[in-house]
Amino acid sequence: QKQAAIIRAQAEGAADSIYHLAYARDPEFYKFYRSLQALKKTMDHQTTLVISPDSELFRYLKGFK
Repeated sequence: QKQAAIIRAQAEGAADSIYHLAYARDPEFYKFYRSLQALKKTMDHQTTLVISPDSELFRYLKGFK
């Protein structure tokens, strides 16, 4: 368990570094990507999403036809 905790902490540190680099390179894309990840974690195939047509997500999704 100790070794697993060490490996997990190292992986989380590496992930934090990657997130920091991504944010520094393109903050808007990073925010958008993290928003999509949050949606992915909270939604399933039975979820209905109601969004405003003025939202950035709506404008982005509307671009996919």
